[in-house]
Amino acid sequence: PYASWYAWEPGSLTASTTENVIYFVSGSSSWSPNQIYKYVIGDETSLNQPLITLPEKKVFYGSGLRFDPVKKQLVATTVQSGWGDNYKYNSLYFYNATNGDKVKEINFEGFYFPAVAVFQQ
Repeated sequence: PYASWYAWEPGSLTASTTENVIYFVSGSSSWSPNQIYKYVIGDETSLNQPLITLPEKKVFYGSGLRFDPVKKQLVATTVQSGWGDNYKYNSLYFYNATNGDKVKEINFEGFYFPAVAVFQQ
């Protein structure tokens, strides 16, 4: 699992409120992770491949991932990979937490640095 070195980021580990699973961010690079894994508790084969891979040139930012208990979706906070101005190209991705299908995408521009998604029940 990805663990950011930024002090204001709580980490990417998040759990479902409806399934016995844990979701986490990982990837081939510790500086630019781009995958979401779904670990079904007790089933190591669930870690054989990622549930979701972000679109090209997108990487997680902040906690990167949270489970929305109301909509039963995964919410990913991302920026464009790279440095400098790349951080002003933000996207929120909403995924079906069961099968990983993308439900919605919201793109916005500006230096916002979203650390964590918060939900109201």
